[in-house]
Amino acid sequence: MNKVHYSFIEYLVRHDRPVKVKEISLWLNVSPRTVKNYVREINSTENGAVIFSDYNGYTVDPEKAKLLLQERKKSGEVSRSYEERAIYINKKFLTYHTNKLDLYSIADELGYGEETIKADVVKMNKTYAAYGVSYQIKSDQIVINADEHSLRTLAKIILFDNINENLIDIYTIRQVFSDLDVDAIKDTLERILHQNDLYINDFGMINVVLHIAITIRRLINQQSLSDINLETKVSKDDALYSVSKQIAGQLSVDFGIPFNEEEIINIYLLIKANVSFDSLKGSEFQEYIGQELSDFTDHLINRINEKYYINLGNDNFRFPFAMHIKNLIFRLQNNQRNINPVSEIIKHSYPIIFDIAVFTAYLISEKYPYKIDDNELAYLALHIGGEIERQNFSQEKVNAVLLCPRYLNMAGRISSQLMINFANEIELLGICDNANELKKYHYELLFSVIELNNSNEEAITIILPPLNINNSFSQIQEAIAEIKEKRRLKILKTDFSSFFSRETFLINNGEYKDPASILKKCSDVMLEAGFVNEGFYKQVMEREAASTTAFPNIAIPHSLKLDAIKTSVCVMICPKGVEWGDFNIRIVLMVAVNKVDARRFGELYQALISMFDNDKAIVELIRIRTYEEFERFVRNRL
Repeated sequence: MNKVHYSFIEYLVRHDRPVKVKEISLWLNVSPRTVKNYVREINSTENGAVIFSDYNGYTVDPEKAKLLLQERKKSGEVSRSYEERAIYINKKFLTYHTNKLDLYSIADELGYGEETIKADVVKMNKTYAAYGVSYQIKSDQIVINADEHSLRTLAKIILFDNINENLIDIYTIRQVFSDLDVDAIKDTLERILHQNDLYINDFGMINVVLHIAITIRRLINQQSLSDINLETKVSKDDALYSVSKQIAGQLSVDFGIPFNEEEIINIYLLIKANVSFDSLKGSEFQEYIGQELSDFTDHLINRINEKYYINLGNDNFRFPFAMHIKNLIFRLQNNQRNINPVSEIIKHSYPIIFDIAVFTAYLISEKYPYKIDDNELAYLALHIGGEIERQNFSQEKVNAVLLCPRYLNMAGRISSQLMINFANEIELLGICDNANELKKYHYELLFSVIELNNSNEEAITIILPPLNINNSFSQIQEAIAEIKEKRRLKILKTDFSSFFSRETFLINNGEYKDPASILKKCSDVMLEAGFVNEGFYKQVMEREAASTTAFPNIAIPHSLKLDAIKTSVCVMICPKGVEWGDFNIRIVLMVAVNKVDARRFGELYQALISMFDNDKAIVELIRIRTYEEFERFVRNRL
């Protein structure tokens, strides 16, 4: 038995249905014949037949598979920390789409005793409580209790929050297309778009460059798209069509290849899908893609959503993704092979993204009778991973909408100006013709060129001049800063009960006179509450020795490690004050953070400073004597 054999068995165990040889061959990147050889090799072990096949596909004997998978422990694939074990268990729940796991199987797979796993389950109830998830041990099973929304939240932090930035960037595309001058493609796009006052954000630009690089490689190999969709109604007066012709013309010169009308329309739709916040008109898109492929794209997105709890249904992804599938089918029909040297990197560095790509390829091959190789799998993974990365990045931005009549391209011009100047800070969700359309969006900032009587009271509205918005830039920046400040404080409002508790609330009436004694007391209280592990106090002291965590009036000590059992804050109010280096401290907020909440640590840290770092708040704070008074104090200031 080797690692591939174990991967094969694990893949079968994860599915509650027969798996066809084509899907397995995609996952393992081998031929169907090789898959059959693996089955023979696995079934020839001393355990006897483990994998069975019929006309529906392959299935596995669960008990024998369990015994074989235990052998993985010999290769050192054992999770050792509580955090790793908890993530492993949650991944099992999510990828198997089950609410029950066998306790003894999990213990065997992780290489720990059943009592250790039971203790982990108790801790997990504290770690993941904020996400609406709870766990129980019932008989010999670990049971998860969560509704659909909670499962999606859990999937996001467990499966997708660790997708690194720059999964797909210009460096990646240079690797994939080492035979092309990728920078020339990007420079041409940026120059011509800039000349026409058009803006595409970083993710959109990478998306377009990737598509065009695939197109150029195909054209160099004399594989033009067939002129089968020229009935697509593209107005020759459309500014974006003119821009697309300019881009195609320059690339034709740079690379010595012709672009037919079909290729130009391809570029036009790509540009429009990424440059316009108004999306493509449905009829225009349908004419190019075709109803069948459009429906199939929606089917793929829905199946991915059901299986992996990730929604890829926004138009900025859907349209380019459908175009990629259209061109992928063209390449398969013409037996064209595209080399992708980063396929192995993606497969091993981002297994969940590659797994989604395999699943997508399997669904495509079910409908279209072609084998999708590892290189094309990597292209699918780049598209899917790029959208997940974009969604992660966009969380930090302010959600905005533009209300503007579509007259003389006013909306396009204003949206481009906004994004050219504020792309790193706002996410423009859409452009609306009238106020009724605003109901479609959940926005924090509204740009409008018309006066409004009734608007979203929770959002900030900025009235823009229709001709020159430059004079509004300072107002826009102030609004963005105000919204981000509200966001920072909102985390205290929505998650107060998660972060704070009566058992970790203290009043220091002079018993603890120095930082060391305060840090020891707060650490002990958090340990007794079951929120941190042994060694937390030592880690806090190491952080304090590196650089003080004190500010005027407030200290926020914390560990350098994100290994708390539960993200929480220990509050110690010091009415008489305590000398802490150069500062006189009136409140200590010791923060412990669990790894799954790593993204929230920065938000929580900033929120605590914003809430307590002012003299007026401190005057009121030092009068507090009970946890209930403290809760009222915090909530009244939000």
